[in-house]
Amino acid sequence: MRLIIVRHGQTDFNVQGFVQGHSDNPLNKTGREQAQRVALRLQNEKINIAFSSDLPRATQTAEEIMKFHPGVELKFSKLLRERKAGDLEGKKVDPKNRKRNWTKYYKVNGGESFSEGQERMIQFYKEILEEHLGETVLLVSHGGVMASFLIHLLGRDLVWESYMDLKHNNCGFSVVEVNEERVHKLI
Repeated sequence: MRLIIVRHGQTDFNVQGFVQGHSDNPLNKTGREQAQRVALRLQNEKINIAFSSDLPRATQTAEEIMKFHPGVELKFSKLLRERKAGDLEGKKVDPKNRKRNWTKYYKVNGGESFSEGQERMIQFYKEILEEHLGETVLLVSHGGVMASFLIHLLGRDLVWESYMDLKHNNCGFSVVEVNEERVHKLI
């Protein structure tokens, strides 16, 4: 399997420093331009199937990419959503506190831990792995769960340093090759 994992384009919340979580934020002008650029970068990929988070910022990004892949099915899944941020959704967080509060089990009231978000992505991956082994699969998701998912695929510890190493900017993407022995290689 060739897994292309794309983070959604920029939103106003990204620019303003608000926590998004499951918020329904659409792409802003820059985000739409980023989605168009990543779509151009991926236009020659032979995508067999595409999956996206059902949140607007991801669906808009995925739909832009799929303009170059007519006839390829695009499915939406809640399992690809960002980590639920609970009471922090829609609020600003002091960047100095990000590392202090970043542990795999930390979660705010009504939210998910990084570990729980990672487990959702792993569940989704297991559901599609057998059916799409040998195919090119596009996933459009969110920064936090993408980084924690890549940490899992690469067998790294779910710690701040791994997260910072593997997090993506808006519309950044990674390609992971998965062979028949289920060995993952970041390309």
